[in-house]
Amino acid sequence: MLAVARSLRPRWSGVELTLLDRVDLLADDTREAYRRLGWDVRSQCMDVMNWLRMDAEAPYDLAIASLFLHHFEGPTLESLLRGIASRQRLHCQRPRRDRSAASQRSASD
Repeated sequence: MLAVARSLRPRWSGVELTLLDRVDLLADDTREAYRRLGWDVRSQCMDVMNWLRMDAEAPYDLAIASLFLHHFEGPTLESLLRGIASRQRLHCQRPRRDRSAASQRSASD
């Protein structure tokens, strides 16, 4: 996400970024790098399903799901995606990286 922040500079400043994970992996130097870019970052440590059960204070402008959606399927995935969608205005998701995704992209190109 820091690479995204750097690529958006200087057009995006004053961004409030919330990183949600079960473990706080945000190092002080990374937090400082965001600060230097004009981004206010906070780490929220909890399971995403618990996060969905919380009352949403305000909708997010953008939600990015990175490398964890593959852990869910069926009704749980559907519930997760609906919950994320209800809390934000725009949703981005990393593209699939497996072989079938690559062959689907090649076929559609």
